[in-house]
Amino acid sequence: MKTQWISYLISGLFALLATGCTTLPVAPDFKDQNTSALTDSRKFSQKAETYYLVFDGSSSMTNAHYKWKKIEVAREITRRLNATIPASIPLAAATRAFGPAQKDGARNSLIYGFTGFAASAMNAETDKITLPGGVTPIGEVLEAASIDLQAASGRIAMIIISDGEETESETSLLESAERLKSLYGDRLCIYTIHVGNEATGRALLEKISKASGCGFSTTGDTVLSTTGMAGFVERVFFEPVYDRDGDGVVDKNDKCPDTPAGVKVDASGCPIDSDRDGVSDYMDKCPDTPAGVKVDASGCPIDSDRDGVYDYMDKCPDTPAGVKVDASGCPIDSDRDGVSDYMDKCPDTPLAAKVDTSGCWQIGTIYFDNDKAVIKESEYSKIEEVVEVMKKNSGLKIQVVGHTSSTATPAYNMTLSTKRAKNVAQYLVSKGLAADRIAETAFGLTRPAAANDTEEGAALNRRVVIIPMR
Repeated sequence: MKTQWISYLISGLFALLATGCTTLPVAPDFKDQNTSALTDSRKFSQKAETYYLVFDGSSSMTNAHYKWKKIEVAREITRRLNATIPASIPLAAATRAFGPAQKDGARNSLIYGFTGFAASAMNAETDKITLPGGVTPIGEVLEAASIDLQAASGRIAMIIISDGEETESETSLLESAERLKSLYGDRLCIYTIHVGNEATGRALLEKISKASGCGFSTTGDTVLSTTGMAGFVERVFFEPVYDRDGDGVVDKNDKCPDTPAGVKVDASGCPIDSDRDGVSDYMDKCPDTPAGVKVDASGCPIDSDRDGVYDYMDKCPDTPAGVKVDASGCPIDSDRDGVSDYMDKCPDTPLAAKVDTSGCWQIGTIYFDNDKAVIKESEYSKIEEVVEVMKKNSGLKIQVVGHTSSTATPAYNMTLSTKRAKNVAQYLVSKGLAADRIAETAFGLTRPAAANDTEEGAALNRRVVIIPMR
């Protein structure tokens, strides 16, 4: 990835660093760089909001590194670092230096900031340190940093440029680094750049970086090159932006980081769920489910009785399997008698007729007194019900059947049952029913409804029964 962005990182090449500054042949190819691509690219995001530079101006920095003084190398590293950091990023900055040219005779001082990052201003301050002297009190600098950084906001990149020739004990120095880390926690990362060839100094700086948990150490020779400095700035001030599922929402903001390819997502990186039923649109077979309706794994409303009508619309949610239902989920009742077809033993009941639990028309039996064919007053309501049904069902025909008990001869009873049937039929005609819709039949005493050996049984046999004709 690094080689990819470096190719456009150096696309806007300028002249070598300003005339008059020492040009170090350690890396003669270094160019000022246009690093704005880092901030524009969606592949990177800013990692630190504060840049805190520690510059070593102690007496050991007068020693040679190659044929230059270490402090000359350190100043060049500072210039190249500041030239590489994108000027466009919002960055607070400060520099604390140690050496002979410090304020009030102190061994270290804050010579720049806290203020906004400005490369030329920072360079000007480190350029003033021309006559290094004194010891290398990195431990004191770390203690001072604990106060300086109280003014820092966001994440902090602390960069120490030094030869690491420390006068304090290693134990004391690392304790100072650990105390500083404990104060600022994950906000603080310490990076060290070793100037020189001394192995002990380099090892010490590596331990300081490691104490911060998130920093690293490198060498001045590495960062003096164009690619080396570019890589350093990338690692310190930027972090790669990952979007492993390719949905356009970076992993750190993606609450659903494993979204399948091509699926539309919301701002949090989760698949769209237009009807908010808990099933994402790309899996939802019923994408317009009303709010609050429970759905199955496919996003469709629950249909507990599997009758094809969802529970939230089903007025009969416990319909037996296989029964045909209407739009409200209730079993079909074709003759509208109140008994569903699947239970109706008489599926063509006339409209408005009273039925029993099996769906059959319950026409009241008309009872007569002994040896009488006159309709009793109490029985007219039963006949009136038949009239009402007949009028509402113009094609319906009925059979009026007369019966008797066995208290007389068969011939007498046949005549009596005929009179009973005729009287009922005539009454029906008198109520406006056509005579051709009414058939009369008599059975005398031949079809008893009960035993005739008791008065109760005989009373049940003195009757007229009306039967619908299919």
